[in-house]
Amino acid sequence: MLQLDGTGPLHQQIYRAFRNEILSGVLAPGERVPSTRALADLLKVSRNTAVSAYEQLLAEGYLETRLGAAGTVVAPVLPPERLALRPSASPGLQRPRPGALARDSRSRERES
Repeated sequence: MLQLDGTGPLHQQIYRAFRNEILSGVLAPGERVPSTRALADLLKVSRNTAVSAYEQLLAEGYLETRLGAAGTVVAPVLPPERLALRPSASPGLQRPRPGALARDSRSRERES
């Protein structure tokens, strides 16, 4: 049974719970996961919430769909952990301040 952490929107809680179980080995590669309908019924959430969580897991490579009766399974090869990190969490990468690029280009024009 998934343990939701109570932080943020439900689809993100479901995403994090699945991701944690996959990364910790509780859910093994190739293991089938419940359908979005079954998951929604189990967690007492809307199906759209379950679909949203699965879409993120599929997009990031933690789950994959198989044709026929196999349904959705844990991906046999997991993505590198760094794919889940946001760029702002990486040392050395900083987002430019709003307008900083425009100010820099104007400065260079005046210097020319």
